Amino acid sequence: MKRLNDKERLALHRWAYHSEDHGILSPFMTNIWLLLAQLVPSWVTPCAISTVGLFCNLVPSLLMLAYSCDAKQEVPPWLCVLAGVGLLLYQTMDALDGEQCHRIDRDTPLETLFDHGFDSVTTGLVFMNVCIVMKLGEMADVMFLLAVLSAVVMYSYNWYAYVTGVFVFGRIDVTETQFGVMAVFFLTALAGQDVWKSSLLKTAGYDIRYRELIVLAAMFLLACKLLSSMKTIYRHAESPVRKGNHIGIDAITPVVPLLAVLTIFCLCFLWIPEISQRYLAWFSVCLNLVVARLVCSSIISHTVNTTMPLYFKCIPVLLVYLMIQLSDMVGSLEALVFLAVFSVGDYVKYFYYMSCDICDSLKIKCFNVQPTYRKLSNAEDGVESVTAAKCLEITSKSVSEIDNLRDILTKWE
Repeated sequence: MKRLNDKERLALHRWAYHSEDHGILSPFMTNIWLLLAQLVPSWVTPCAISTVGLFCNLVPSLLMLAYSCDAKQEVPPWLCVLAGVGLLLYQTMDALDGEQCHRIDRDTPLETLFDHGFDSVTTGLVFMNVCIVMKLGEMADVMFLLAVLSAVVMYSYNWYAYVTGVFVFGRIDVTETQFGVMAVFFLTALAGQDVWKSSLLKTAGYDIRYRELIVLAAMFLLACKLLSSMKTIYRHAESPVRKGNHIGIDAITPVVPLLAVLTIFCLCFLWIPEISQRYLAWFSVCLNLVVARLVCSSIISHTVNTTMPLYFKCIPVLLVYLMIQLSDMVGSLEALVFLAVFSVGDYVKYFYYMSCDICDSLKIKCFNVQPTYRKLSNAEDGVESVTAAKCLEITSKSVSEIDNLRDILTKWE
């Protein structure tokens, strides 16, 4: 696995987090989060808060998968409540880790990797939970299309930051969507899963149900967000004079691994009927885990200001998975378990090594608050000029000492 080189480690010191939040609920929720942030002890690191938030959402999601791996089965009402509470806790932790960064003055690339790296995993888990409570497995094609859209939109968030250097959140974005999902969970716990199959409107012989309306609204919002991000990325690719982290061809390269992964997953879905019939929820989670691995790579490329790599281990492994499935060498469940284990292992391995590199470069620890690391705010030419000045000072002192030594030797002679 490629580790960070000296130039990339130096770039970590100069990196700064920039974001814009235009969400409708953000001004109101920010006040609440600021009050809650005062309750967090100063010895708790932002990375620890992000990790707790991930596990708050991970536990209900695994239970959901245990009850319904095909997104067609019934789940108990208490699990819907647990999923809603877990998402609320995750949302709170996701906001508090940023506030804690400001409180203890430690806003480093490590916190960004934990925050957005875990967000990429949680996006897939939350999507899968919604599909299970609405029984979208009965509409397999629609569910898979939504899985692809949600994964691509999550990838586009970080792709946008990779190109522009800024994380941008729109009017209806993460916070607003999470509250909508929580409402779905709690309403399902009260009224049951079949409430989403109730008829909303009958027209021209077609019965429009609640879940179909929600699916259409979700697709529309995801498509709008994706088109907005792609428009900005295209501008940076088209104009070599535009300011940003990556311009020209560098702005387009992240699409290559994404297209390769999506193509293989789409072929698996189309050519292997058992996936859509029995294990669609598991398959959707694997898709999001692989895309989450690509997201982490884009985050690192953004923070160290380097071009995102085009080759990933997951691509040949996915091809092997596809060939195994088509050749009927093993059952679909065994092959899917292999894919899930590899996806988790590849994500954890990359996340661990990058975290170690960042901690080693910045002289910090993930779960231990230390004195503030030193940021290099100078540009490269400024650093060179300072270095040259120091070298000149050292040289002048050395010349002076040599002259003094020469005078002593002359007198001695």
